[in-house]
Amino acid sequence: MVGIHPNSVRLYEELSFISKPRRKSNGYRILTDLHVGQLKFARLALRAEILQHGLREQALACIHLCAETQFSK
Repeated sequence: MVGIHPNSVRLYEELSFISKPRRKSNGYRILTDLHVGQLKFARLALRAEILQHGLREQALACIHLCAETQFSK
């Protein structure tokens, strides 16, 4: 749905780019529409080749707020 490798999903979870997903009894992640949106947003925010003058930090801050579902901030 997002076009990324499962290892990227694991990394994004480890970096707190997405909300912590629930897991099935076998340990598989249960990703919701919220997670898909968070993954797409993180990919888009980090897509720019040149993130200078504090833009990268701002992008990362926005990604973390999205992962925390603090959309109003």
